[in-house]
Amino acid sequence: MINPEVRGLTDSMSGIDRDEGSQPGMWDCSVEFINESEFQVRIENVKVSQKITTGTENVVSQAPNRLLNPEQSWDFDFQVESKDVPELSSSIEFTPLFVVLTRVVGEINKESTVYPVLRATINKSINPPEVDAYANTDMVIENTIVNNGTSVIGAINILDEIPQDFVPPLVNQVKVTLGNIEISSRTDFTKKLELAPNDQSPDSKHQIIIELFNLSNEFIQNAKLIVSYPLKARNPRPPTEMLYKTPVKIEINSPVEGNLFTKSPDIEPEIKVKYVKRKLKTLKSIKPGMSEGEFSISVRIQNKGNVELENINVKDKIPRGFDLTNINIDDYNVVKIGEESELQVKIAELKGNESLSLNYSCSGQGDYPRYEPEIIVQGREGSELTQSSDNQVGTPAQTVKGSVTSISTEKSALINDLFSNIFKKIDQTITGNVLSAFIEDKRDQFPPGPVLHQFMQFAKDIKTDKLVIGSLRD
Repeated sequence: MINPEVRGLTDSMSGIDRDEGSQPGMWDCSVEFINESEFQVRIENVKVSQKITTGTENVVSQAPNRLLNPEQSWDFDFQVESKDVPELSSSIEFTPLFVVLTRVVGEINKESTVYPVLRATINKSINPPEVDAYANTDMVIENTIVNNGTSVIGAINILDEIPQDFVPPLVNQVKVTLGNIEISSRTDFTKKLELAPNDQSPDSKHQIIIELFNLSNEFIQNAKLIVSYPLKARNPRPPTEMLYKTPVKIEINSPVEGNLFTKSPDIEPEIKVKYVKRKLKTLKSIKPGMSEGEFSISVRIQNKGNVELENINVKDKIPRGFDLTNINIDDYNVVKIGEESELQVKIAELKGNESLSLNYSCSGQGDYPRYEPEIIVQGREGSELTQSSDNQVGTPAQTVKGSVTSISTEKSALINDLFSNIFKKIDQTITGNVLSAFIEDKRDQFPPGPVLHQFMQFAKDIKTDKLVIGSLRD
């Protein structure tokens, strides 16, 4: 608490006026005070005394308590009785007024404060950036996240979306590397690494969800975190029908957790699809067989385009009075339609610029009329339909077994190596999931036709965490 005390000099004037009144011996007097200082004063007490023969007499006693600004005055009128000019004296008490302005005298030193900035960039690399429509194409996706802030990153969440018509990777195929450290399989860094929904169906979108933590010592300024995984295009549609956006988003936080920093690529990533024409050619020949009433029929299906054709249904009429006696494939149906029959064959896949010949023999009476075969390409979407149609209740179907044509020595050697590799894989005591993924990776090495379809179905059926031992191994 400050109790200021001010000492100084004031400048003022005071005096008494004496005017003789209208009656002899009466005087009109006035006492006056003028503030000639540069600051305010307060007049407290005013006394005026008159000198008489016996001494002095107090004729004025006032306490005006009046505040006077510079150049202001105060006066008071009174009367006294005296034969001669009265002898008067005054006593005025006043107080100078002042204002104390408090000030702090000192120095302020401002030093710069450096705050670490939390920031990162995300870039998605798609290789190849463009795939053919209606084709199966192997791809590689790589997300690169760079810490371009000044703060270390303690935790990061990654949400990566895979569009439909693309087969997502298995969880164990997703690789996460930070600098030179592979952290996707380390529980001290990885809180969550999952695929939703957890399947490899290309019929719906998928999302890869990754949550990493405890990265403070590794995810420093300019460090890179890379997330990579394989992807397979499965008959994507042309850009006139579908655009395949594949957005990715990151959420990062500092070691001292605060608000999340969210970032996506400036331009939303997209898998480009190039329209490629599908070309299909069908040839048919009918020749007399070795014996009377026997005819040899050959149907050749040529894929003259550059993309695969999947789930092909071949339907060829067998005239009335004729029966199927021999065919070069195992998986077929003969369906009775009225008095005629219809040969139905399903082809799982026919690669670009490849052909497949369907050779069969029929025996009967009379001429063998020519019918053009009906070819239906259902594509990937029709796979479930063609499989389930076998179980529908309808016209009874008769399955006829025939002979299988031989294959070339070169192709036989390749198939032998393929199955040898499968047996070696099984001998490693692996799980059904691993064996299923291995067979699916070898898809292109299987010969096209029913065998390929059977093996792909087998790969789906054995997907389990159980070891391939015992009856499952047999």
